Amino acid sequence: MDTLASTGALVVMVMWPEFGAWADDGQPAAVVRQMDPARMDRFHELQREVAARRPDTVRLIDLDGWLGDRSQDPALRPDGVHLYESEMLRVYQDWLAAETDRVFGEWWLTHRAPVTTTTTTTTTTPAVPTETTVPAETTLAPVPEG
Repeated sequence: MDTLASTGALVVMVMWPEFGAWADDGQPAAVVRQMDPARMDRFHELQREVAARRPDTVRLIDLDGWLGDRSQDPALRPDGVHLYESEMLRVYQDWLAAETDRVFGEWWLTHRAPVTTTTTTTTTTPAVPTETTVPAETTLAPVPEG
């Protein structure tokens, strides 16, 4: 993360959902161990720790939380890991694009946006009467036209 952010970039990590429960069907024991939900839980912990230690350069996007129970839908992730391209495009259009923009925008405003200074100048203006009072005994001459 430090290398990626070394030139001032924001690093965004996506919290991916755990593997689909069906993904390890018929897989060798080594693959089944890799798909243990505890491994993804630990990976999310590590992502949170990294982001917490680097608040100026790292952010998380919680795709796992956004997908919720849908992440376990074989129609969404047929192999239990990857989203079909069409499904990923829908995720991007429905949420991920706006979420990425929001996360980056918040970071930009607090860490990279140019600082502008405002100078306040106070001037005094002589008082100008807002009404003119004409004594009752005064007669005003009509204003000539033209």
